[in-house]
Amino acid sequence: MSSTGIHGLAFSPYVGPWLAAGPILFNTYTLDQVTQLLTPVGKLFPLIATYGQGTFVWQGVADIQDSNQYNIQAAKNVGLKVSAGCYQQGADPGSDVINVEWTKAEVDYAINQARSCGNVVELVIGNECLWGPNSTQAVTQLINYAKSGRNPDFNRDTLPITTRQRWDVLGGVNNTTPGYAAMRQALLGLLSACEGFVYANMYPYFDPKIASQIERNSSQASFYPGGHEEHERHLDGSQKRLCKSEGHG
Repeated sequence: MSSTGIHGLAFSPYVGPWLAAGPILFNTYTLDQVTQLLTPVGKLFPLIATYGQGTFVWQGVADIQDSNQYNIQAAKNVGLKVSAGCYQQGADPGSDVINVEWTKAEVDYAINQARSCGNVVELVIGNECLWGPNSTQAVTQLINYAKSGRNPDFNRDTLPITTRQRWDVLGGVNNTTPGYAAMRQALLGLLSACEGFVYANMYPYFDPKIASQIERNSSQASFYPGGHEEHERHLDGSQKRLCKSEGHG
């Protein structure tokens, strides 16, 4: 698959089926079952991207409880590297907030998994969770928290930390209102904090030319953050790093 520019698959172990009493619950997949699901993936691809570490918040306490907790270990079992997503907790788009303390559970677990399993190539904090300057600054805060937490075992070269957000937000497409100025400054701060690739979930209705720019069978692409500039770059062969999306935005 490397000839197509696809480096891996986005993966979560929730594949059904529905039973008479309802769907199989997120916390019922075992490590062995997740390993079985990833076995055919490991024969075709070198990497998976994940959307979370298994955090579930109950009565105000964030704890690792659902079966996403097995993704990194199962990937190691079948020889896969992992782009480890740390999913935002306590998110409220209407109030432009993310619960930073709850999301730290995701970050801590991912770093511990990176230490124990040795197959995590990066941490990706947040997914489509930028709605304004407050949520954007929260992701920046979490990136800086992760940077401090990876020491002394890792650094920006061995475990870079970045984010995955929507193309129209990262590219500054939604910038037609006077209130966008604060968001632009928050985005510049976020992009400056990111290391390596900055991932963008791309949808055809944002730009009809996207398919021809990044290959028709892909739905994600990446930016390289530079200095305080526009941060939007058309992709060429040296800047592409793609993950084929499997059922997630």
